[in-house]
Amino acid sequence: AMDKITNSKIKMYISAGAMVIDRVRDKPLIHICGTDDKINETFLKFEDTTLMEGGVIAGANGILPAWAGQKGFAPGVCLLAETLPLPMMTLDPRASKALVVLLMEYFDIEMNFDELNKQIEEMEQVIDSYKKQANQFMKGPQDKQSSDSYFR
Repeated sequence: AMDKITNSKIKMYISAGAMVIDRVRDKPLIHICGTDDKINETFLKFEDTTLMEGGVIAGANGILPAWAGQKGFAPGVCLLAETLPLPMMTLDPRASKALVVLLMEYFDIEMNFDELNKQIEEMEQVIDSYKKQANQFMKGPQDKQSSDSYFR
């Protein structure tokens, strides 16, 4: 069925997604996992990439490239950018940009990042705001008589 749909013209099946990590890096690493070692190596030549050596890729991001590679339709590779475990954020533009930059460099295509950079800046402002609030909360009340103290 896949050969009929694609007329056997697919050279590589790529899926991209996010992988939640427990630490913050300045730039997200992209974890590479694929069905063809040679293709994996071509991605690992780029900055901020690493081979995914353990774990599970859930959902279509893992199933489709593995299936395509195992069935011989095309080598499959999954690219997972590290993202933060923040429940208030459903999208991570930093992780998205890391993936797009890798694909842009891999396939030698041009791209404008103005909108994505704007979203990254907005996200960083939100994170900074949460950090400040968390730091303030962790300090606790400075003066038992202050107006914002709950302890009187």
